[in-house]
Amino acid sequence: MNIDRLVNASAIETCTVDFLRIGPLTRLEQINLDGPVVLGAHCVARRSTIGRYTVAGDYCRFTDCDVGAFCSFGDNVLLNAGTHPKDWFSTSLFACNPTFWDWASEYRDAKRDGYPSFQWRKSNKVGNDVWIGANVVILSGVDIGDGAIIGANSVVTCNVMPYSVVAGAPARPRSKRFDDQTISALIDSHWWTLPVEKLLSLPFGDVRATLRALNSLQPDDDVFPTHVGSVD
Repeated sequence: MNIDRLVNASAIETCTVDFLRIGPLTRLEQINLDGPVVLGAHCVARRSTIGRYTVAGDYCRFTDCDVGAFCSFGDNVLLNAGTHPKDWFSTSLFACNPTFWDWASEYRDAKRDGYPSFQWRKSNKVGNDVWIGANVVILSGVDIGDGAIIGANSVVTCNVMPYSVVAGAPARPRSKRFDDQTISALIDSHWWTLPVEKLLSLPFGDVRATLRALNSLQPDDDVFPTHVGSVD
């Protein structure tokens, strides 16, 4: 589902359109959805792809990012915070992002010798089954691996490995969700690509039992194309 522009102008009512449910005063521009998605109130999403069954709380902001399936975002998550030139004469957007000020006639009409080259926002990729706590800031160009967890109030400045738990400002690795063998099996399973009816039959509360169940599925019609490694 492609959305060029959609705004829920209501201050109190939730809006549901096809695969999308958005809270009051939430705005979307140039968004691609891969299935049912829920965004809370006062969210802004621009130029991004969001995977199926991903949910975000209130006051989240996504820009120029690719978000996987089955992700969970707490309130007030800023994904792809733009950067500034820290080694230039000034950190201001005045010189490095001319489109930000082109609404001001004196800036727009001023003579200049071109613009210095600076990429103030790079794309972000968030994997599948990622849980991001409230009040998290993820800097531009940072990628988050499948199954990762980011603790509340963290500032993520570098890539996060799959199925790792990070927290802090700046965020640092705290633990892994599972042992390496289980992590490899989960990544290889690509379970987030399965049809809903297959997923709902899995014993989600038991990781090993779920992996065994995934191994028992037949690869018919490309429903489950990858054999899952054993964790026994």
